[in-house]
Amino acid sequence: MGVSRRAVLLAGVSLAVLPSFAVQAADISKEARELIETLGVQAIGTINDDKLADADRREKFSKLLVDGFDIPAIARFCLGRYWRGATDEQKAAYQAAFQQMIIAVYATRFREYRGVAFSVVNSRSEGDDHAIVTSSLQPPTSSQAAKVEWRVLRPQGKPKVVDVIVEGVSMSLTQQQDFAAAMQSNGGDLDRFIAELKKRAVA
Repeated sequence: MGVSRRAVLLAGVSLAVLPSFAVQAADISKEARELIETLGVQAIGTINDDKLADADRREKFSKLLVDGFDIPAIARFCLGRYWRGATDEQKAAYQAAFQQMIIAVYATRFREYRGVAFSVVNSRSEGDDHAIVTSSLQPPTSSQAAKVEWRVLRPQGKPKVVDVIVEGVSMSLTQQQDFAAAMQSNGGDLDRFIAELKKRAVA
């Protein structure tokens, strides 16, 4: 009888806990979708605003990226195994150079999306703090829309983008491969690589 009562109590606890997990998983999916919708609307609005000077447009993109993307985490991932061997000073210099490079690259690349229609197609949870948001980019001169997926994590309570997957190609993984090749070509000299990143940021 005691075992039966304990089983009933455990079943009751399980029923009470399971909905909370379901709500938490739904929350990250909803938060991730809202994040990408906001980023998309703001980015497209910035691109199509003819009144903005190039410097102001870049500043707006900078704020969008810093607020919406987990740039430090992306930077660590892209550097791969070389991150572990870096000194604290090198890590700080690399993080700063990486952020400036990413802002410069994307501010330039986003100009290609002028007139593009952006929409979020769906969002799915990959865990309590992990979601994938699928969006569509429809060019004004083409009937073929591009599929773009956004990997969103919530490591510290706030959702952030950690990867953008364009037509199945991970931008973070592609960048990591590019960095690995660059590091190998200069003999693993991180200081030289940081200097190269700084040049990319102003190119």
